[in-house]
Parts: sequence; C-alpha cells; structure tokens
Amino acid sequence: ALFKMLERSAYYNDCLEQYERELHAKAWERAQEQVKEQRALLDLQREQIRQQCEDDNQMVVRQLAELRHTSHQLMVAEQESQLLIEEEMRQKLKGYNEDSMRRLSDAMEMVQQANIRSQERKRRRSVRCMEIKDDAAKLLSALGEMVRLCKYPQYLAENASKLVEQNRQLLVKAVADLDHMIQSQSATKDKITQHHDAVSMVASSLGKIKVVVETANKKGEEELKLKQEQEQKEKQKLVEKKAKEDAKKAAVAASVAASSSLVGHYNNAITTVTDIKKKFDSLKTSDPQFYKSLRPKLLSCVNQTVNAISPSSRQHLLDKVQRLKSLLNGKVVTTMDRKVSTREHPMALEYCVNELAEKIVRQGETQVSCRPEAAFAVAAVIIAMATTYPQVLDLVVCHFHSTCPVLVPFYIPKTSDISEEVHKRMLGYKVVGGHLEDEDIYYKRISGFFRLYAAVIQYPVPKDIPHPYGPEHGWEWLANVLNADPVSGITATALLHFLEVAGHKLLECYGKQFIKMMNLLSNQYMAKYVIYLHDNSTSLRLYITGLKLLPLATRKHRWYGYRCL
Repeated sequence: ALFKMLERSAYYNDCLEQYERELHAKAWERAQEQVKEQRALLDLQREQIRQQCEDDNQMVVRQLAELRHTSHQLMVAEQESQLLIEEEMRQKLKGYNEDSMRRLSDAMEMVQQANIRSQERKRRRSVRCMEIKDDAAKLLSALGEMVRLCKYPQYLAENASKLVEQNRQLLVKAVADLDHMIQSQSATKDKITQHHDAVSMVASSLGKIKVVVETANKKGEEELKLKQEQEQKEKQKLVEKKAKEDAKKAAVAASVAASSSLVGHYNNAITTVTDIKKKFDSLKTSDPQFYKSLRPKLLSCVNQTVNAISPSSRQHLLDKVQRLKSLLNGKVVTTMDRKVSTREHPMALEYCVNELAEKIVRQGETQVSCRPEAAFAVAAVIIAMATTYPQVLDLVVCHFHSTCPVLVPFYIPKTSDISEEVHKRMLGYKVVGGHLEDEDIYYKRISGFFRLYAAVIQYPVPKDIPHPYGPEHGWEWLANVLNADPVSGITATALLHFLEVAGHKLLECYGKQFIKMMNLLSNQYMAKYVIYLHDNSTSLRLYITGLKLLPLATRKHRWYGYRCL
C-alpha cells in the first residue's frame, strides 16, 4: 500500500508538471493570438494611417507613439499574465504536494497500524491455538486413562471401541495441526473454529465413553462375581453331594429293614444318574465347543417344550410330542430364533434324552404339585415318547427313584453318624435361604412326584400296544410300601396322592385283590401307622383322614371324586 501511494504521488507530480506545461502553452498561445490580433489591428491602423496621414505626419507620429505605448502595455500585460500564471501554477503545485505528503503520511500510519493489528491477531490466534492444543492434550490423556481404567475391554460394545479409536485419532490430528499452525503462525479463524468444534465434540463424547467404560467394568465385575459365586456354589454342591452320597451309601449299608432288591434299584438309579452327570460334566474340558455352543440350544429346546405342556387340548399335546420326537430324530428344530439338531454332535442325542427325562420328572415338583390335573398331560407325553424311545422311560424311572426314593419304595434310615439336616437332605428336602424348607412345603412338593408317577401307571394305551410302564408296577410299589414300616408324614403323603390318581386303575385291574389290600391298609397298616403320630402337623392329619375314608369307597367298587381325566 505504501509503494502504491508513493507511485500515486509521483504520478500526481507528473500530472502537475504536465498541467503546468499545458497552462504555459495555452497562455502563450493566447498571448500570441492577442499579439497577432493587435498586430493585425496595427497593420490595419497603419494602413489607415498611411492612407489618412499621408498629409498629416504629426498624426502619424502621434499614432505611432500611441502604437508604441500600446505595444509596450501589451508586453507588460503579457509579462504580468505570465507571472500570474506561473504564480498560480506554483500555488497549485504547492497545494498538490502538501496534500500528497499528508496522504502519504496517513497511508504510512495506516500501514503501520495494520501491521500492529495483524501482529496482535496472530498473537491472539497463537494463544488460542495453544489453549485448544492444551485442551486436546488433556482430553487425549483422559481418553487414554479411561481406556486404561477399563478392566474388562471384552465387555465394551463394538461401537464404543470404534468411538474411542476415532476420538483418539481426531485428537492426535488436532494436536499436530495446532502445533504446526503455532510454529508457522498460519492460523486462521476458520481453522481455529474447526479444531475447537472437533475438540468440543470429543469432550462431549468423553462422558458417553466414561459411562460405557463404567458399564463395562460393572458388567465385568458382576460377571466375575457371578462366576466366583457359581464356582463357590459348584464347590459347595460338590461337597454337599459328596457328603450326601457318602451318607446315602452309609445309610444304605446300615439299612437292614429294606430288601436287597429295593436297595439295588435305588443304587442303580443313583449310579446311572451320577455316571451320566459325570459323563457330560467331563465335556466342559474335553469338548468345550459342545458345552458352550450346542448344549445351551439343546437345553433351551427341551425346557421350552416341556414347560409348555399343559392339559389344554389333545392337539396341544400332540404338537409337543411331535416337536420332541423331531428333536430326537435328528431333525432341525427352531427354538428362540435358533436352529438346532442332535446330528450336530455324537453326544447330542444322549444329552437330550437325559435332559428330557430329568425335566419331565422335575415337572412333578414344579407344575403337578401346584396343578394336580397337569399330571395327566405330562404322563401322556411320557407314554408317547416311551413307545418310540424306551430309553426315555428308563431314564425317567431312574430320575424318579434318585429324586424321590419313596417311589422305589426305599426309606433312607437315620443312623447315629448322620445328622438330622443331612438325613432330611437325603430324603429330598431343599435348602432355601440357607435353611431347610418346612415340612408342609416339602410334602406338597413331593406330592407332585407321586401324582405324576401314578398318572404314568394308570394312563390308558390302545389295546394293541403293550403299556410301557403299566399298573403292575403300581401294584408292586403298593405291596412293597405295605410290607415296610411306615415313616411319619412321608408314607401317608405317598399313599394318599398315589391312590387318588391310580386307585381306580388298580381296582379295575386287580378287583377283589385290591379291595383286600385296602382293607389291610385300613385295619392293620393304619393301626401300625398311629404309633408314628407324634407331631401336630395339619397336613399329616389331613392325609390320615383321607386314608381312613378309603374303605368306604372300596365297598362300592368306585372312587368318589377321583376319576380318570
């Protein structure tokens, strides 16, 4: 700008000089024209004078004198005019020079102030860049600290890992760009605003990342705590199981009253269930892929199907049976939007059969104990599966005997080396909140086992198909129970619920023999049972009252109130 103003001043000087020369030339031309006009006038006058003053020399002389005087005045006037023009030009030139100098001075001052402002802007921008750089460095450090504080990165969401990496790269790029702008002093307002917005965006997302990290840590700690609790529970279960098995073995060895065949049935059931459990537990280490991937899907399919069994309609039960048969046949079954088949692993079929048998037996204490009518629906599924898969029925019976020994029937005796708590656990009492469940709850829960067992025995099948587990097993069980000494509460519960469901079938099959057995129960066995009435349990007295009513029903050869579904 200074150079431009200097060039403009020089240009103005050249213009002034040109203008002065033009003025001089114009003034000179005007003077020459005036002289020419005067001379022309003089020539005219001389001609007139010569013509007029041929006779009058005095007139000519006077006119010549006037002419000289006029010529002198013209010359003086010309000189004065030239001086005036020169003075006027000098005054204008002086004014132009002063104006140019003043403008030049103002321009230099403006350039200097502009430089000062530019330097101040650069300084402020550099300071701002340093502030943003410090903020970015702090955010980068905080981001790294958050990543280091994440103890369980495997629980971070996939988008969270991408967000952390994107923010880290953005901060690193921002720090590098800001450092370059500070060193080169090339920072602009747009670039500063852009980096400030980027750092602000990272700062706003830092809170979300912190929440995600805290959530991952919390989830990891919960998983770790849950895993530790599960390991502790498994260890406790193993210890309790070992103690229970040892106590059972000791009790079985000390039992003199029980017959050898019934003890053998009970031991076989315990051994079978234990061997199967050990066999599949070993897959945790030998085949973790099956245990972690395929096993949950198979277990979900079995549980979902068995839990859905209800006495709603015949078609409903057929659908559940068909679904279970499809699973055992190796067909692809969909459960919870996941497809599964027993052909995916050699052990899958055996695992499904065992889980199906165990789950069906557990329905006795969960579903049948609360809804007695459900026993017939579950029994229908057991019989339908047993006709095609006999191994299902074998495992169902094993789980019945191992879960509820009274169904053998086998009463585990209490010896001096077995505590009351251990003995009750051996009988099937559950631990709830660190304490054994109440007797009333226990009797109500195991009543479902007896009802389900009786429903299987009495369930009708077509005449051309042999019953896989018919009334003869119920007759044998009832005879073994009456041949043994009764146990307070348990024997009454077993007899009452068994006869409520299967009594009509035994009466139909064995007729007078069954009536004789009921008379034996009422007249002799009940008298023996009264010896054990040493408690005030309301449920136990209700069971005894129900048993005393049995002879009234048998006289008319029918069961009032208890009919086949």
